[in-house]
Amino acid sequence: MGLNDITFYLISYVLMAAGLGGCASFLTRRDPRFRRLAFWCSLLACTSIAIGLAARGIPVGYWPLITTYEFALAFIAAILVIYLILERREEAAGEGAIALLLAFILATYFLWLTPASMKVPRAPMPLLRSYWFLIHTATAAIGYGAFAVAGGIGIVYLIRPGLPFLARWFPEPQALDSASAYGVRIGFPWMTLSIAAGGIWALLSWGTFWSWDLKETWTLIVWLIYLFYWHARALPRWPGRRTALVSAIGLAVVLFAFLGMRWLAQVVSVETLLAR
Repeated sequence: MGLNDITFYLISYVLMAAGLGGCASFLTRRDPRFRRLAFWCSLLACTSIAIGLAARGIPVGYWPLITTYEFALAFIAAILVIYLILERREEAAGEGAIALLLAFILATYFLWLTPASMKVPRAPMPLLRSYWFLIHTATAAIGYGAFAVAGGIGIVYLIRPGLPFLARWFPEPQALDSASAYGVRIGFPWMTLSIAAGGIWALLSWGTFWSWDLKETWTLIVWLIYLFYWHARALPRWPGRRTALVSAIGLAVVLFAFLGMRWLAQVVSVETLLAR
């Protein structure tokens, strides 16, 4: 990994930490200056990640959304974008802090715990040099980011009644429910587009739109969970705690589809070898 891109990621990490500090200060003191500090730090952090990805891709001639590490950076940037969108809502009252916390936790994991060998930029295979694949991965990062934020807010909704300090920090349950639904509203069309673009790429590459491999299956599961979420919101007595639970389950599935897929693929491969 070149010096340029890691430098931008580290700058982004410091900015996220500063933004998180600004969020914490705003939630405890309600001083709007801290909220503005968090907003601008997050905007600069997102920009820094984008510049780092560009600096990473230029030497090998591609936009880096191929490896898990690269997708993780795009995923973190997408969460920051959702945070910025939430903070611009007129009725927002700190819900975006949950998004910023998620981005910081993921950045900590991938920047400090990812092996150096997985961070080395590599030119993609010819099969991956497709605009459809780029659309597929970019829209998936946005969809996952929005779903992750919605799920995080859903968790706060569920645990807020039992933790009095959260009631002082975060808005009323109806506002949290609205923010979570807003995140799903952003993420669902992007995830739908990602599945469609991935299918077109697969059709052009292998002659089949869908092959039911692990990644495709779990992506479909994520999509179905949030499809159910939207239908559930139209049912009596479902909006609120029940849909927050669905959103929280969706976050767990998103993280598994993103972080646990490699482990599951290895388990299946080992079992296949043993069966032979």
